[in-house]
Amino acid sequence: MAGYKKYIPEAMRLKEKQKELAERKAAAKKDSIYLMMPRLREIDNEKAEVMIGVSRAAMAGSDYEAELERIRYKIETLQAEKETILSTKGLTSNDLKPLYVCSDCSDSGRKDGEICSCVKNMAKTLMMNEAAGGTVMDQCSFETFDLTLYPQKDKAGNNARQNMSKVLEVSRDFAESFAYKNLFFVGRTGLGKTHLSLSIAKVLLNKGIDVVYFSAPTLFMKLERERFSRDAMLSETLENALKCDLLIIDDLGTELKTQFTLSTLYHILNERLNSKKPMIISSNLSVQEIHESYEERIASRLFGNFDAYMFYGNDIRRIKNS
Repeated sequence: MAGYKKYIPEAMRLKEKQKELAERKAAAKKDSIYLMMPRLREIDNEKAEVMIGVSRAAMAGSDYEAELERIRYKIETLQAEKETILSTKGLTSNDLKPLYVCSDCSDSGRKDGEICSCVKNMAKTLMMNEAAGGTVMDQCSFETFDLTLYPQKDKAGNNARQNMSKVLEVSRDFAESFAYKNLFFVGRTGLGKTHLSLSIAKVLLNKGIDVVYFSAPTLFMKLERERFSRDAMLSETLENALKCDLLIIDDLGTELKTQFTLSTLYHILNERLNSKKPMIISSNLSVQEIHESYEERIASRLFGNFDAYMFYGNDIRRIKNS
């Protein structure tokens, strides 16, 4: 999708840092091991000398194939000795290599001359971090979703913890299978709706699935700005919202409601439902407030084509900050 492309340069810079860090750590580890077993460094030096013999043999015009076989045997012998020495410490040659985050591109950011998928996923994460208004994706995961913060019973008598355990399971299943389904998270602010939405997004992004996240105010502000812009390139927001694999709209109900936002919301819902492209929408409004705030054709689609899950409990953000 076009939306994340402007984040590619920053993602490439981050990949360069990852590569540099992995190689620096590997070099430090190697130096430490070689300090304990100096014969290993001698073997590396001998292998380098032997490899020079390949060029010498070619230039000498002697029996190149025989010389090459002798050199190959010498290198294999030295490598076998190296592995034997390393095995005394429970190590192999692989333990001396850098531990890259991406095995496909070795953190170079490119694979087969193209931008690696790891860079694209990182760019999408950067885009979503910005769109989430400062919410850090790294802090949002299923593992960090703490059910103990939800009471067994809230003030209304709901078993909030049991309910949220079910919502967590549904969210995990959605991220794992990614079959066509639409989720509608409904509940007061601070109950974990954004956390679970971004946790799902994080898993799917790591699978290479195209996820686009917007808070409702940001989405409709961008769409309205693009509507009145003469720059055709600015139409990318609507294209992204309609064509991405998963669209997440957070905090529905906090946007400025105009005829434009209502008609555009209906258009997005209708197009994605017709094309069977999944969505996750969250709202701080109650069920009654949603029916009162949106025309029937929108409300009927939200409750008729989405699996709605109520969020109960106390404001998690306040609990964490207290």
